[in-house]
Amino acid sequence: MSNQKEAKELRLAAEKAEAARHTQETTLKQFNPLQCIKTADQPCEIVDEILGVVKFNNLTFAQGKQLEQHKDPLEKTAYMILYMLQPQNPGLTIEDIKKMPLHIASRLGKILGDYIQSFLSPPNTSK
Repeated sequence: MSNQKEAKELRLAAEKAEAARHTQETTLKQFNPLQCIKTADQPCEIVDEILGVVKFNNLTFAQGKQLEQHKDPLEKTAYMILYMLQPQNPGLTIEDIKKMPLHIASRLGKILGDYIQSFLSPPNTSK
């Protein structure tokens, strides 16, 4: 009878440990908007196989609103590139962006656009 009691206790302890592990895994991290604001100007970087290390900052909500003013897609992309690269490249102007070879500006637009889009797309929950 003692073995059955020990087995039951071990089973209950294992179930309890599994439940605790599951709870820990499914606990969502809490979003802190004030912390987000404090870290908004921290630099980011992406390593691109063609361009190398691209250092940039995230767009702010205000910059996103400014982008809406530009109806032409190429103009909008040029300003997005400027807003994101300028903090890490002081002195960079919209004229500089417009003078870039098209294939470079296109690559930057894709890289930075994909970075933004990765946060805007809903997570894929299907398996």
